[in-house]
Amino acid sequence: MSVTVKIKEKGLFKKKLDIENIIFENMSYGTMDESYRLVEKEIGKYTIAYRKNNIGRGFEVQLQKGMINLRMNFPTSNDEIRFFYSYVKRICELLHTTIFEREEEFVSVNDVNYFIELDIKTSKDALEKIKEDIETDRMNPIYLFGALNPITIGEKEISIVGNDTEKLGKLFHELQSIDAYYAAVKVYQKQDESLFGIYVLTENVLSIFPFKPGLFMNNKLKIDKFYVSFVFDNELKGCMLYEDFMANVDITKSYDTEHFLISLNKRVMKELLEKYKKKL
Repeated sequence: MSVTVKIKEKGLFKKKLDIENIIFENMSYGTMDESYRLVEKEIGKYTIAYRKNNIGRGFEVQLQKGMINLRMNFPTSNDEIRFFYSYVKRICELLHTTIFEREEEFVSVNDVNYFIELDIKTSKDALEKIKEDIETDRMNPIYLFGALNPITIGEKEISIVGNDTEKLGKLFHELQSIDAYYAAVKVYQKQDESLFGIYVLTENVLSIFPFKPGLFMNNKLKIDKFYVSFVFDNELKGCMLYEDFMANVDITKSYDTEHFLISLNKRVMKELLEKYKKKL
């Protein structure tokens, strides 16, 4: 569920817009990689813009000559909705127009307060639906895309936020403000054409790992085994089976319903490899 906005420059002669022209103070941007993790300062077909001091879900920005397309996903926080429309107004000023297109309807910047209230209601309804589905077991934990990385929403998160979108925004900011690497699996093929997946953990780097390894948003590939590779002294030193990894490290510091936080030093990594190292 989302809302789309198109803002066209007024006048006959359209100027070419650059991302730097529309990223204002306390904002940043980037594109999503294949695991929906932000690659900072990159521009793509759909660039994500967000606030550095209040990291929520962000919103998509697409630049065309004389026009900017925006899309904001729901549910999100009331504060992010208000910021989104303040951003719309600022872009309208930049493009010398008082009219923009919202959901394929031309509207005035004078009516943004009405759209803020409308989108706040839509966002709350979306969160309420997620809450009901999770509490009644009609839905497994779901992923909501944050500005920096995905966040899993399950019973744990619903117990924290309920149906309060402001609490949802606070949760998104708190989790994405953690200085941690969001680990993603890389898939490789053996000579017998079987597939295996590898997660990488670097010494003394706080990382976000899944309780259960798998391919994010892709259930079609059959992965035979999952491994964790250790990097220390700036080199890849070896790997161990994911199940051996899980059985021998502390996984009690949770990040969200499906992920935990972990950091290992070189000594522990060497000890684990001495016992469980596998050849690929």
